[in-house]
Amino acid sequence: MENLLKKANRVGLLIKKSDVYQNYETKKQQLEQNKKSYSLYESYLEISSNLENRKKSSDIIENYEFEEYKELLEVVSNDEIILDFFKSHENYINLLTKVQEKMQ
Repeated sequence: MENLLKKANRVGLLIKKSDVYQNYETKKQQLEQNKKSYSLYESYLEISSNLENRKKSSDIIENYEFEEYKELLEVVSNDEIILDFFKSHENYINLLTKVQEKMQ
């Protein structure tokens, strides 16, 4: 068991030292430091999560709600800070997935 914990700790440290993780942290900090982009990002998360939950529960979603979401998505899609964060997040998740696959 102790050997397994040591291996897990080494893997965690390797991940933290990786360029992928460092880039993710940098992009996350840039997003958090830009009030406009961060507020937009938070709104996007809230609205998309709300719509997804309502969709799963078979709740009726009005057309105007979809339109508002599409408009927000358009604005988010034009924000380079958010896009950079999304890309770095995707790369980080891919790294974690590869590590998990190798460990199985």
